[in-house]
Amino acid sequence: MNRRSFIVFSLLLLSFNLFGLTLPDGTDAMISKMEKYPSGNIKSVSLAEPTEFKTPIGALVFFAKYEKYVTYEKDTTVEFYESGKIKSGHLDKKTSINTPVGNYSIVYISFYESGAIKSFISLMEYDRAVKGRDVIITPKVTSLIKTSSGLIPVGGIVDFYENGKLKGVEFSDVSQILQEGLFKGVKIENKISFYEDGNILSLYTREPQTISIKNLGKVKFVNEITMWNNGNAKHIEFPDSQMFDTPVGLLELKQIDTYENGKFESVVILNNQIITTPNGELEAWGNTYSKNTIKFYEDGKLKSFVINNNTFQNITTAVGDTRATGLMMYYPNGQLQTCGFSYLGGEKVKTSIGSIEFNRLYFYDTGEFMGGYIKTSMNQKIDNQMLNNCYLYFDKSGQYLGIGELDGTLNILQIKVD
Repeated sequence: MNRRSFIVFSLLLLSFNLFGLTLPDGTDAMISKMEKYPSGNIKSVSLAEPTEFKTPIGALVFFAKYEKYVTYEKDTTVEFYESGKIKSGHLDKKTSINTPVGNYSIVYISFYESGAIKSFISLMEYDRAVKGRDVIITPKVTSLIKTSSGLIPVGGIVDFYENGKLKGVEFSDVSQILQEGLFKGVKIENKISFYEDGNILSLYTREPQTISIKNLGKVKFVNEITMWNNGNAKHIEFPDSQMFDTPVGLLELKQIDTYENGKFESVVILNNQIITTPNGELEAWGNTYSKNTIKFYEDGKLKSFVINNNTFQNITTAVGDTRATGLMMYYPNGQLQTCGFSYLGGEKVKTSIGSIEFNRLYFYDTGEFMGGYIKTSMNQKIDNQMLNNCYLYFDKSGQYLGIGELDGTLNILQIKVD
């Protein structure tokens, strides 16, 4: 190359912001962009041309012009771990590789730092057959993966655990009827996930499906269902409310989350329903626009629920007859922890520093009054100060301790530290 040609070539490279670089794995590449870790090691590069890399499964050519699919985007980026090992990238063209579940034609691959395949993307391929006036379209055998639930068509991302066990299969725009296992006969869409031992972790369906589940019995579910590995449903949604026997009574439920032991963790109701609480029978709030979640401790005791903010319900507390509203929370021993308090009728709580209008009340786990919250619009003279938008904190004997603050984790009051 003569001097003039070299100068022109160099100017062209600069005009397109391209430069040559030796990558962490020793590959010489022409790139247009680079990102580094704080340590200075290369995190990712954008390739300017198809480039061959030595990967844990052999030589692969990476480079893909930007294109957006339904479930992922492809581009020219190749990523690296801070150690310099290759992490992921899109291939220049469909390439057949050997994976833990067989040979598949892929367009993207990612690796664990150990070199094990973490995921790949394989686009769905179909067989077409004419039957009379109809064209029958079915996934090619080369687009099927054997799972504990039968053959699943691949139409997107396939994920693996680091030990090579199948973690999840995405099958894009087709639906699939499972052939084996707990969900045999269930029609699913989009994706299915597995535990390492092959048991189903989660799946999704647009159409209501009926199944019998260990901890809930026979149910009709829709959308995503998540399972514990012992066969109990972890999260489930219903197309219409279904009746269940809960620790607070028979309720029509729209959604359920459970603990691993199968007991209710939380339930969603879409209409007001009477529940049994440590404060007696109260009406829990639920409607289509504002779902009410009723929560439980693992032993089945009530943890929290909501009373309609537009109504008040009478309960007895350490401060006497109380018109409660809003969020109701309980300690594990069943004692009331906090409740909203009606101040609209001029109700006040008698304390050692006078009668005070509170917006929310707090109690000790032994039942004594702990304090309360005064909202912004409730400006009051207390202890020779004009106070609002603050918590007042009392000890168990009723002595005023001062301005408090809420511990958001424990949901109890403590002295405010400036």
